[in-house]
Formats: sequence, C-alpha cells, structure tokens
Amino acid sequence: MRPFFLAIVFAILIVVVWFLLRRHGGWKVLHQQFVAALTLLYGLYLATLTGTVTQLVLPGLGAVGGGAAAGAAIGFGTYLAIGVVGAVTGGVGIALGAAAMTLIGATLGAAGGAAGGAGFKTVSYPLVSPLFWVPVLLLSVYLFIGARRRKRSERIAG
Repeated sequence: MRPFFLAIVFAILIVVVWFLLRRHGGWKVLHQQFVAALTLLYGLYLATLTGTVTQLVLPGLGAVGGGAAAGAAIGFGTYLAIGVVGAVTGGVGIALGAAAMTLIGATLGAAGGAAGGAGFKTVSYPLVSPLFWVPVLLLSVYLFIGARRRKRSERIAG
C-alpha cells in the first residue's frame, strides 16, 4: 500500500512541476528568476552591513580657547558694568578689579569649553562600499527584466 501511495504523490508532484514550468516559461526562465532573486538578496545584505566605532573625544584647543575668550569677555564686561567687586572671606577683604575678573572669567570659560568638548561619540559607517553593492542590485533588476521578457516571448511563441 505504501509504495503505491508514494508513486501517486510522486506523479502528482511531477504534474505540478510540469504545469508550473510550462506556465512560467520553462527551466531557463525559472532559473534566471531564481538567480535574480539570490542576487537581489545578496545585494540587499551587502547594503545593510555597517560597522560601528565608539571614540573618546577630547576637547581641542579651539573649544578651550573659545571658552576662555568668551569667559574673559564676560568677566571684563562684568567689571565694566559693576566696577570693583569686594569679596570678604574669613575676615579678609579683597577687591577684585578688571584683571582679576577677566582672569576668573577666562578660567571658568576654559573649564566650560573643556567639559563641553569631552565625551564619547559613536560613528556608523558602511562596511561594503556602495560602489560594489549598487551594481549588484542593478544586475538583479536586469536579470528580472530579462526573465520577464523571455517568459513573455516564450508564451507568445508557444
């Protein structure tokens, strides 16, 4: 009973494969569509490959210098607006003039510039150049179009 059942299933499979091949233009068209699909999947896979790098970023002289210059300008501007400032700590009084206020502003500005420019930065980049995977995708589209033309011409002829 079992061999007879397997023979019937095998016969049905042969008829289904024959019908599909006849409908889709034969082995050549089916093979070309299969190769086009694999090429398309390979091109899409290559396009999605990316690498990631995490870098420690240290502030440059531009950030520190810019912060120091801005802080110095604010310190000197504060002196011009307020004048001499007196600070009393522990019974000792100190008068802060233009030079001291400019120096304090420059120091705090440089510290702010250094703190703002430091940190970690993550950069993503493609592992495979688009100069490689774009032609692979274009080849797959060309193969699909060729398979459709062949299928249409074989359907018209047959």
